[in-house]
Amino acid sequence: MRLIISPDVRWKSVFDIWVLLFVGYSCIWNILVFAYTFTPNTSLDYFNLVIEFVFVLDFFLTFFQAYKHPETYEIIQDYKMIAINYFWGWFWIDLISIFPFQIFLKSGAQDSAQTVKLARLFRMPRLGKLIDIDRIKKLMKSF
Repeated sequence: MRLIISPDVRWKSVFDIWVLLFVGYSCIWNILVFAYTFTPNTSLDYFNLVIEFVFVLDFFLTFFQAYKHPETYEIIQDYKMIAINYFWGWFWIDLISIFPFQIFLKSGAQDSAQTVKLARLFRMPRLGKLIDIDRIKKLMKSF
């Protein structure tokens, strides 16, 4: 059984729109966290954790999403071709954006808190997804 997501399936388009909304929220939130000091808020931490989970889910779902070849408009459903296409596209930006830098940083010291803030800036390349007009056009066409 092949687990390939069609590029025209509606649920994935809705999921991608939510991902774009979360990207916008995440970029604004990371800028605010970097610029200001906040008191910990457990419910907000859980919400941000759920959003990070959505980004990780999107990262893995992309390996199973067929795409249309840009020149021939043929739908590519081969796992290897999908992975190669993703590798030369958004893969590295997505990987850096979901990598848990804070796990590998020491906690407790003031310098460490600043380092964690700086590590959050590695999530900013997600902003590129909001600027990618072709991606947004594809999402709107799917509706």
